Amino acid sequence: MTGSNPLARCHIPLRYAAAAGTKDPWIGAPGDTISGTQGIFLKIPRSRYTAGSTNSKMVTIYNDLTSSVDFRGIQIGADWGFTESGGSGVTSGTISTTWIADVISELDIRQKYLCLMLSWKEFTNTVTFGGSKVGYLLPDDLRTSHGSYVTCTPAGQPTGTSANPSGKLRVTHAAHGLTAANNGQYLYASAWQQAGFSARPCMFTYVDVSRYDLTEITYTDATHPGKPTITTSNLAHTLWDYAYATRSGTSISAYHLKLWDTTVMTRMKAYIDALATAFNADDRLILVKCTESPPGTAVLASEQTTEAAWYAARNELYDYMYNAFSKCIVTPDINFSPDHVADFYATRVDAGYHFGMDSSNQDWWSSINNPASGGTPQGVMLYFEAGTRQDVNVVCCDEQGDDREELLDATRTVVDAAGTKATYEELWHRKIGGYGVTTPAIVPLDLNYTVIQREIASNDWAAYKAWMIANLPADGHAGLVTTRPTYVFKDQP
Repeated sequence: MTGSNPLARCHIPLRYAAAAGTKDPWIGAPGDTISGTQGIFLKIPRSRYTAGSTNSKMVTIYNDLTSSVDFRGIQIGADWGFTESGGSGVTSGTISTTWIADVISELDIRQKYLCLMLSWKEFTNTVTFGGSKVGYLLPDDLRTSHGSYVTCTPAGQPTGTSANPSGKLRVTHAAHGLTAANNGQYLYASAWQQAGFSARPCMFTYVDVSRYDLTEITYTDATHPGKPTITTSNLAHTLWDYAYATRSGTSISAYHLKLWDTTVMTRMKAYIDALATAFNADDRLILVKCTESPPGTAVLASEQTTEAAWYAARNELYDYMYNAFSKCIVTPDINFSPDHVADFYATRVDAGYHFGMDSSNQDWWSSINNPASGGTPQGVMLYFEAGTRQDVNVVCCDEQGDDREELLDATRTVVDAAGTKATYEELWHRKIGGYGVTTPAIVPLDLNYTVIQREIASNDWAAYKAWMIANLPADGHAGLVTTRPTYVFKDQP
């Protein structure tokens, strides 16, 4: 496909027509001017849709959608904590889907479509909802915790050895995770592990307060008076019962649901059921996805499960989504290791689950996926088996901010000599080929759908939208592949 002309794909006849009264997410709603839902979906930040379906921020989005026939719809996150409240343990609370229905109504007026993303990951440590940093991630009753993870600074640095603890701290409280044997232990740098804190890197760095009560730690000699104080740390956070924090360097990068937890799994399945009951049969809901998959590096290793347990939980929920949304295209994110990708296809797609293929990053030059060098592509999308499954499974890939942020200049018109930066043309060559790009290493993915993050740090949306309107073949599908794959969704027409 390298170097092919995307215009050659315009208006390819679709192989099926939806019967009256039946839903076919590939064809779209009966009576729409454009047949076929393939094309560009805009990824919308929650600050827009949580303010109401007709607020001024959403009106801007609707205007964008109607500015080009190639913009087929939007993606929004079905934030669990925003939608459900009042539960208890494994018993669900009130799940209010009205706000999603209101957005669908606005899309219906404009003959556009919805991609619904289940949010299993909160990508920020700064946003709160309901007074909690996991407020969007978890319903109110599941925002419980078992301590804090903080940095401590002593009033004076203890000295001495295990044989002669001249400067020491003493733990005198047994109610915070200390065993009877450790209650009253003297703590000093060389005897840290003797006190039973083998998982801690050192005495005063990132101390897990859930293990003991800081108010009960005191110096026991006159030369080091006072108590240790809690100091601010980029890694300080609440230890949630049903979510864990991951780190990037010395800062928290995200919070993830503990999907392997029985309560989380039970409640999430009930939440999926509620969403499917409300929208599975709606002609305007086309794609159902989830946030990207990597488990990340936990700030505190004991808060995270094994990779195998994490992967098994993901697959269990993927399967549940697939069965619940039987009239939608379910495209789980496969942005994880090549071994897991291979296993996913062997145990799911090849076994008859008609999943779509999806990844939260589609471009090969981004540093997050190992930067390209000299035109040689790297990254997660090499696992995607481009060219081998497009005739079988629907292909939908995201273009996130970090795919676009690393382009060389503000105009996105210059590519550097090493081939490690991209232009708008190369972004689209990666999707479907053509656009004058001749670098053989950039293998087109032959996408059916692409989800583009509308708002990124460099705020280039106006320029990017203008480029797409001027350069894409206004065929209602942005030149993306419209030939129907063998498998589109579970209830294949």
